[in-house]
Amino acid sequence: MDIAEKKMDSAPDSALYILENINDKTIHDQKLRARLSLLKTMATDKNFIDTTDLDILQPALDYFLAKGTPEERKLTLYYEGRIFQNQKDEAKAMTSFIKALETKSGDGDLLLTAKILSAQNAIFYSQYKIDQYILNSLKIAQIYSSLNNRALQMKWISNSLDAEIMRGNRKVADSLANICTNLLKDNKEGIEFFYPTYLSYIVEYGTPEKVSNFLEDKPEMNISKDLLFNLTRAYSKIGDNAKALKTIEKN
Repeated sequence: MDIAEKKMDSAPDSALYILENINDKTIHDQKLRARLSLLKTMATDKNFIDTTDLDILQPALDYFLAKGTPEERKLTLYYEGRIFQNQKDEAKAMTSFIKALETKSGDGDLLLTAKILSAQNAIFYSQYKIDQYILNSLKIAQIYSSLNNRALQMKWISNSLDAEIMRGNRKVADSLANICTNLLKDNKEGIEFFYPTYLSYIVEYGTPEKVSNFLEDKPEMNISKDLLFNLTRAYSKIGDNAKALKTIEKN
């Protein structure tokens, strides 16, 4: 189990293989069974296997929620929520995520807190709860700011900016765009997160001339679906229908 846990982030497929070859019937200690259960659930999730079977996590739920450390309870509740999310039961998933966030476990699990808030945001977005979505996005951005991860900080501020553009809240959108623009000066790695949303912002509030100038300075970067969509809108706004059509055909 120790080897699998060490490989969890760098080689999750190897971690899952190791864990699946441990016979849990030979483990009689409840805490060890709970640990194996939680690690299997983590490895399954990290391999992008959307399991809907709560049985995989049940030993961890039975033991850690009653006798585990705050960190173990919080992690177990998060993965319970992820399984409910896979089951499309958003109400139960949200309950698990709220319980996880209410579990105080110190500052050492900021990344887990960010993951829980992000999982909540998937539900808020699907339910069009934009206020909660923006609030969570800014909380996540603050976490990554405290961890000095400027790229992910910009990602989540950009998500908030995108939502404020959708709401037509120009004043707040201006403020968020300005924050990201300043961060970008010394953190070029955040461009792929920020540029598509900033392009949307320019298209929404800028003049055709400003949009045209902005497009001329487009950096080299991966072309995402969001970027293609916003490029199409940009070319359409400046009246370049040929480029707009060509771009939308790539989407």
